[in-house]
Amino acid sequence: LVQSLLLPFKGTPCFQPSQLPVSVYTMCKIFFATFIFTNIARAGAMRDTTNVTEAKALGGDECSTHVVGSEKRSSHEQQTEICKCPEDSFILGNHKKCQTNSRYFNPADVSGLGCACKRCPDIVAMSTIREELKKSPRVSEMCKCPNGYSAKCSSFAPRRYFDPVKLMGKDCRCQEVPTTTLTTTATVGHNTCATAVPGSTKRTQQEKYTEKCKCPEDAFILGSARKCQTNSRYFIPTEVSGLGCACKLCSDIVAGSLMRKDSKFRVAETCKCPTDQTVKGEGKCSSLRNPRYFDPSVLMGTTGCKCLP
Repeated sequence: LVQSLLLPFKGTPCFQPSQLPVSVYTMCKIFFATFIFTNIARAGAMRDTTNVTEAKALGGDECSTHVVGSEKRSSHEQQTEICKCPEDSFILGNHKKCQTNSRYFNPADVSGLGCACKRCPDIVAMSTIREELKKSPRVSEMCKCPNGYSAKCSSFAPRRYFDPVKLMGKDCRCQEVPTTTLTTTATVGHNTCATAVPGSTKRTQQEKYTEKCKCPEDAFILGSARKCQTNSRYFIPTEVSGLGCACKLCSDIVAGSLMRKDSKFRVAETCKCPTDQTVKGEGKCSSLRNPRYFDPSVLMGTTGCKCLP
């Protein structure tokens, strides 16, 4: 290889071995070889730098081309998800990849899927984003109605907090909760909660909340009925009474799993396996999008799921 690279220099005085000492001839070869290889490496590095620059030099217009209303992140060079929706908004659309409940995205993942940047009031009139969740990515019930109001839709039970993915296109709005309803449910006893959902109890400051009952810490309400699958430990007893809901732990669904610290914000994938372990088993146990984190309602009723290295 070296000889072929040095062919253009053949015939110069430096490469007349019969006229130069061997050591000088060798030094000349080393010098020219080093010169050639250095320039080849430099050219390759320049090409790599150009490719990286082109990949990162994404304009705001290109972000909005893929997701209407979005723009390039100011720190896009350090991010994988280089585009963002404006503050207080999130990416949303009919396609599953548009339903991340996050304002950040990679344009290559959602190109041509019809995603757009939406705000909570675009889904339910009068609603707003929950302030405490702004920096908690991919939270399920990230929108809320004003205090004393609930999101009202024809096919969903009224509730103050809601997942925009579930209510988009339903023509929902925040409606004031009737005073009679607030009065009759002002307080409940332990038996009321436990009868509606075994293992639950009343909240200590229930007069402040619409959801008067709660499951123990690190547990959540779960059952086959849709209203039992909120991924929350709090609930209104009259909404779930007689539906077969119960308080469950993550380890009841997948052996060795535990609740995520941010699950109080009702993330969809409430449970997780310990670090360096994933959910393993047959059927649904082996088909999770992210094998470490899981939605207990998805794996409910399966047998043999375990967290393993």
